[in-house]
Amino acid sequence: MRVLISTDIEGVADVFNRVQTTPGNPDYERARMLMTQEANAAIAGAFDGGARAVLVTDSHGSFRNMPRDRLDPKAQAVQGNSVPSG
Repeated sequence: MRVLISTDIEGVADVFNRVQTTPGNPDYERARMLMTQEANAAIAGAFDGGARAVLVTDSHGSFRNMPRDRLDPKAQAVQGNSVPSG
């Protein structure tokens, strides 16, 4: 089984104000870490559930919100202009 995880900062637990979604705001740094932690939890769950491959897309704003060095390296990350649509 292959799994696609599409992330977006809106909808992340404890992100409840627009200012948290805006780069340059101190609350944004916390929100992007929460987004990354939630992605990692989903990645772990996918592999625990039998996935043989996991693709994670960053779908917020510039598509460059999750620090790659903080994402589970077992998953393939797609960020920036290479994010597939459709």
